Amino acid sequence: MKNLDEEARRYARLMVERESRGNGDQINALERVARRCHMSARALRRLIIGETKDPSIRVFAAVRAAYLDGLARQIAELQSELAVETAKSANFDISSIQRELEALTERVEAVRKGTQA
Repeated sequence: MKNLDEEARRYARLMVERESRGNGDQINALERVARRCHMSARALRRLIIGETKDPSIRVFAAVRAAYLDGLARQIAELQSELAVETAKSANFDISSIQRELEALTERVEAVRKGTQA
């Protein structure tokens, strides 16, 4: 398993990349992600670029929790979009996709609680 600083760096980098709305928005994205991680934008940037070599378990846990929350939000958005498409067309059967999303939601929740999925 990778060490905590590499994992925290990966989670933080992915969140900032997903949050960024294009060129010139990286600083704003960094600030938005930092708020979700309960840290300053400067501390998050230092984590991402590797200046923080040994983040505390508290920092790792905060970054990981924000990452998992983001995954849960993305799943919820997909479920909402699928519900809209189903309402538009009676011929659009999403039951198998919905089951997969529900299973994915359960897996994310299991990881959040610290159990294996």
